[in-house]
Amino acid sequence: MSDIINLDKTPIYFIDNPNDIPTVAKVCHALSSEGRIQLLRSVLQHPKSISTLSEELRQPVSNVSRYAEALEEAGLIKIAYQPGKKGHTKFCSAQILSCTLSMNTLKNEIDSENEYSVEMPIGMFTRCNII
Repeated sequence: MSDIINLDKTPIYFIDNPNDIPTVAKVCHALSSEGRIQLLRSVLQHPKSISTLSEELRQPVSNVSRYAEALEEAGLIKIAYQPGKKGHTKFCSAQILSCTLSMNTLKNEIDSENEYSVEMPIGMFTRCNII
């Protein structure tokens, strides 16, 4: 994972897209643990240190650190290091606001036979999905 903050705060992953499969696997793994989900939920509003999260989750710092690493590898949180009293302190913050896992195949997404096109003025629709 790079040090660049993800600008796409609501990514969509297609299970049928070979390029998305490694990311889907990492996201599913990261969300397969209640502890990791609790950590993710805890940092949604503002960044928190590993030691603060350890106290909140009532888990050892070593466990929370591993949870954070799995969530960062999946791109769900960002870990930043800041100088502390003794060395550095790890801070975790949310990297994305939501993500969607689409079970539609790419063929169905692109297949023009299944398309229906209607022209309408701006403001006359409630949802638009452009691919």
